[in-house]
Amino acid sequence: MQAIARGEKVEQLMDKSEHLNDSAGQFQRGSTALRRKMQCRYYKVLALLALVVLAIIAYVTVPLISASSD
Repeated sequence: MQAIARGEKVEQLMDKSEHLNDSAGQFQRGSTALRRKMQCRYYKVLALLALVVLAIIAYVTVPLISASSD
C-alpha cells in the first residue's frame, strides 16, 4: 500500500516538474520578447533625444554663423 502511495506521489512530482519546466520556458520566451521591445523603445527615445539636441544646436549656431558672415 505504501509503495502504491509513493508511486502516485512520484507521478505527481513528475507532472509538477514537467509543468514547471514548461512554465519556465514560456517565461523565458516572454521575457526575451519584452527585453527586445524595451531595447527598441530605448533606442527610439535615444534617437529622438539626439535629434532634439541637434535641432537646438542648429537653432543657436545658424544665426550666429550667418550674423558673423555679414
